[in-house]
Amino acid sequence: MKSARENPRNGRSGSRELSLHDPPEPGPGSEVFLLLHGLNLAPARMGAWRDYFLGEGFAVASIALAGHRAGDSRLWRRVSAADWLADVDGARDAVQERWPGAAVSVFGYSLGAVLAAVWSEERGIPWRRAVYLAPAFGVKGLGAPLLRMGRTLLPKSLLLPSFAPRAYRFRWATSMAAFGALLDLIERLPRPEDTPEARTGGGSGPDGPPAAMEGAPQLIFHVEGDQLISTQALLQYRRRFGAGLSFHPVYLPGWRRYPRHLAIDPESAGDGPWREMTGRVSRWLKGEGAAGSGVGGADATGDGGP
Repeated sequence: MKSARENPRNGRSGSRELSLHDPPEPGPGSEVFLLLHGLNLAPARMGAWRDYFLGEGFAVASIALAGHRAGDSRLWRRVSAADWLADVDGARDAVQERWPGAAVSVFGYSLGAVLAAVWSEERGIPWRRAVYLAPAFGVKGLGAPLLRMGRTLLPKSLLLPSFAPRAYRFRWATSMAAFGALLDLIERLPRPEDTPEARTGGGSGPDGPPAAMEGAPQLIFHVEGDQLISTQALLQYRRRFGAGLSFHPVYLPGWRRYPRHLAIDPESAGDGPWREMTGRVSRWLKGEGAAGSGVGGADATGDGGP
């Protein structure tokens, strides 16, 4: 297996770190999975999913988003949604250069999921397929209004301590700029009212193009009991993209060393839930559930959201 590290220019963001991995046995009709990590998650913690997709025969591209790289401490205090969207632009370009003509799919965790969804919608380019784990499509409870208030009243450079385990976080604190960039992306997500049936012109309505991911295969894992993510926001997204979308709960043990939102590898999720998630993805990749037949227990809840 070959791997390469590239540092294409990223305008305001300087250089980005991008690791490109060939599958063990490349074949015709190649497909690449781009891995997009969570907010203030150490990018290296995506390694378990990198190894999983490589084992399934896919090429993999893994990026460290702006603010999540060595030397980015100043950028971390002013990072924006535009920086992260530009990172995805550059990653797509590098993928197409390395594997010309390959289909590009995405795996997004938390921030990475909402970034992938907004990028596709605003660029008008669909992913071949998308797998989202604990997608940050909405913040639960008081988190959303407090972050919105902080975005307005507090300086972007203010750092708020992270309570994530040291082994998983990239920095000891998250900047208000980073939280504000996440909220910016959430507010730009496609909503149920954006469906062709609900609109009368422009956008994805009858007089405009359909949403980029309309009918495309998407698999969403919702972690039951997630302290951060709004179930209602996930259900709104599902109503927007019902066709082609599968929605499955992840059940974690009652007692855990880690926050429930953190279920990114066998250590943080537990061996049982990890095997369940990867097994579900494997079946889905082979065609099972791609029509959106799976409905998880989250339908019964509605915790609100931004």
